[in-house]
Amino acid sequence: MIKSQNSKGFSVVEALLVIIVVGILGFTGWFVYHAKNVANKNYNSQPTTQASKTNKDSQTADGPYAGWKTYSSSFEKLSFKYPSSWKSVTPAIPSTAPGADSFELKSPSGAVTVSWDSEIDGIGGACDPEVMPGDTSPAGQPNPCPYWTVLDKQKLAGADLYYVAGVVTEDGNTYSPWCALQDADGIVQSQGNMGYLLFTGKNNYVNQAGYNKSLHELAGLLCGKPFGGQGLVTGTKAQATAALSDAEFKQAKQILLSATY
Repeated sequence: MIKSQNSKGFSVVEALLVIIVVGILGFTGWFVYHAKNVANKNYNSQPTTQASKTNKDSQTADGPYAGWKTYSSSFEKLSFKYPSSWKSVTPAIPSTAPGADSFELKSPSGAVTVSWDSEIDGIGGACDPEVMPGDTSPAGQPNPCPYWTVLDKQKLAGADLYYVAGVVTEDGNTYSPWCALQDADGIVQSQGNMGYLLFTGKNNYVNQAGYNKSLHELAGLLCGKPFGGQGLVTGTKAQATAALSDAEFKQAKQILLSATY
């Protein structure tokens, strides 16, 4: 039987086989190119996706402190964060110990002050905790102590300290809001006392000859006027209590809660 041939001498079957082979090769080449192109797109997009995830994770890790600045005490080795909208001002009562550091912030409205002092001693003062503000002390006895009402208390995550806040009165009529870091034996419950809102430092021994480095001085991170902590806003007890819920006092709370060693 004689096979039919085309004009160039190929049989019809051979021509069909050539077409099929060329088609398979063409499809294979297209498939490989397409797969490689998709892989390159996925690879090139991966760093952007990962960078975006990293930035998002970083913002989540910063929590309420995203974009805040950090202050670190070279003397006490304690750090805390604060909003960039709060302004650094000259401390009202700066540290006088050799090498000690002080730092003070004002809220945007100026109504709230946050003060840091890495070493405080010799502040003195005396009062009678048994007499309520507004009452008269017995003859020859000190004046009544301020009475501190604690309304909020929270253990810090980054230090063995407590955030404590509330209102205080010195005359039984006008009250001021306050907040501070305290030791466990500080003002962590309502009471009458001199009320210096301080805590015992970990690293703030005075660096001078003959000083016992096992004895640590007091340090303070608080909102209110150093060092008794009376706030700049005064009024009735209800007004002072309400002030603690204002946005700037809430930010002051976040500043104090950010403290860490």
